Amino acid sequence: MSSSPDTIGVAMLGYAFMGKAHSRAFREASYLEPALQPRLVSISGRTAEKVEEARRLNGWEEATTDWREQVADERVQLFDNGKRLGFDLYPYTEDQVAAVRRSVLQWKFIDSAAARIDDAALRQAQQEKDAVRAYELVYAALGAE
Repeated sequence: MSSSPDTIGVAMLGYAFMGKAHSRAFREASYLEPALQPRLVSISGRTAEKVEEARRLNGWEEATTDWREQVADERVQLFDNGKRLGFDLYPYTEDQVAAVRRSVLQWKFIDSAAARIDDAALRQAQQEKDAVRAYELVYAALGAE
């Protein structure tokens, strides 16, 4: 992987409202002194001109209209689907019905995992600004301790 040990290569799908918000969050992350600084490797979207403009305005190194290029890019360790949550039919436009079915299954899984999180312990971790403990609680709910 070509990112330095102190950075994490990020690729993101989406450049509209949520894409702008996520881009800003990645850029602002340095103020939080994270263990890994985000490196904005590439941003993707459907319209070449718009994704190029988003690249330029938001500080991404590259722009593409094919998210598959991002997934295959060895510089990328984190892929962010910056599109809105819900029944997202892109990039699964080959079979929209299957995409909606997959989304429903995904939301059922997320809901069942969220129901297993210890709410009181999570609130306490948030009040103490203990991100590691919060992650541990989520991982425990997922059975990935």
